[in-house]
Amino acid sequence: MSFEGFSGNVHNYGLNGYMIKEFANRLYELSPNAMVVLFIRNQYDIIVSSYLQYVKNGGTYGIKNYLYHPGFDDPRDSFLFSFDFFKYDNIIKLYLDLFGKSNVKVYLYEDFNALGKVFVKKFIEDLGLDLDIEKINMDWVNNAYRNRTRKIARIFNLFSNEGMVFKYYLMHIPGWYVLSKKLLFRFNQKMGGKIISSNMLLNDKDRIFIHNYFSQSNRLLIEKYNITAIKKYNYPL
Repeated sequence: MSFEGFSGNVHNYGLNGYMIKEFANRLYELSPNAMVVLFIRNQYDIIVSSYLQYVKNGGTYGIKNYLYHPGFDDPRDSFLFSFDFFKYDNIIKLYLDLFGKSNVKVYLYEDFNALGKVFVKKFIEDLGLDLDIEKINMDWVNNAYRNRTRKIARIFNLFSNEGMVFKYYLMHIPGWYVLSKKLLFRFNQKMGGKIISSNMLLNDKDRIFIHNYFSQSNRLLIEKYNITAIKKYNYPL
C-alpha cells in the first residue's frame, strides 16, 4: 500500500505536518504490525525535483518565489512549500515511535537510481516480497521536465487557473490545462532539452542556505539511525 499522504505532500508540507501525523496514527490503528518503508533523497536534488513537479502541475512562478514565498495573510487559505518537509529525521522518528525499529525500513533514492535491479533484488529480500524480479519493467515512466520543457510549461500555465494554488495566470482557457500537459509530455520526450540538475537551478546562495538548513537534521540520520550512506551521495552535512 503506497500513499503520498503517509509522508505528507511536498507542496503543502502535509498541512504543516498535521496531515502526516494523522495518517501515521490512522495507519497504526489499521495495522499496528505493518512494515513501513520510507525513501529519502539528497535535499539539493529533491527540492529541484519538487519545483519541476510544481511546474508540471500548473505552476508559473520561478524557483526563487516557489522556495522563498511570502505566504498568505490568512493561514486558512493554503499551505505552501516548506523546507521542513525534507527534515527526514522527523518523519523517521514519527514512524519508529509508532511501529518500532524492526518494522521501519529507510532506503536511499540514490541507491535505487545507481544500482537498479541489484537494489530491487535486495529490496524484495528485505521485505519478504513474493515478486519475480525478471518480470519487473525497469524502464523510466514518469520523466521530469527537461530544461526547454520547463520554460515552455511556465508560459503554457499562464492560460489556465487549474493545478497549483500558488500561481498567477493571464487568462483561463477551459480544457487547456489537460491539453497542454499532453502536448508537453510529448515535447519533453523528443525536444525537451537538457536534463535539469540541481546546479542548473540553485545558485551558490541557495546551496549554502539548503546546507545550513539540513546539515543538523542529516547528521542525526547518521548518529541516531546509522544511515551512513548519505555521506557518499552529497547530502548536506
